[in-house]
Amino acid sequence: MSLQTVKKTTKAELDYGFDLKARTNAIAAGLPYAHLTDWLVDGESIASVVWVIPDGLTKGSEVTGSYTAKVWLSGGTDGETYEISCTVTSSAGRVDEFIMEIIMEEH
Repeated sequence: MSLQTVKKTTKAELDYGFDLKARTNAIAAGLPYAHLTDWLVDGESIASVVWVIPDGLTKGSEVTGSYTAKVWLSGGTDGETYEISCTVTSSAGRVDEFIMEIIMEEH
């Protein structure tokens, strides 16, 4: 299980998600990578994704690539904290849950 925390405003309608080959993708893009790890190993990709979105947030479209899982979210109530989860199954049959805590905060 992996936990990320992000802040969101009630008016934001953005994509939120997970890069499961973050280290490899950062190296390829010439970005700092020392703090990043890859969940997927070489030759492995995402086979399926299941999102769980709590009441209060509105789920838009899902975008799943070979190494990334994203969901578009809108809504939310100022001052609330929501937890979304993404259960990923890899092409090798490995399964893990990735969790993101979304803190609603107006500027």
